[in-house]
Amino acid sequence: HTLLETSELPNRMLFLNTGVFLTCEGSDILEALGKLHGMGVEVFSCGLCLDFFKIKAKLRVGATTNMLATVEYLLSADLVIKL
Repeated sequence: HTLLETSELPNRMLFLNTGVFLTCEGSDILEALGKLHGMGVEVFSCGLCLDFFKIKAKLRVGATTNMLATVEYLLSADLVIKL
């Protein structure tokens, strides 16, 4: 929610492993992620992770990505924040 109040937004957000639950139906931060996405922040969830947890149909914000694209995004970024 705090990102919505900042003057500088990230270019993209990548959700991996159990983090993919945050982009799916039932997430407490779905509305905030939707607003960020609407403001131009690219939101990606790991497709393999969504498949593993059997929640691909519940994805509600952003798009799916694969590990190759994820690695390329991380390696080309000037700054990576991981939690």
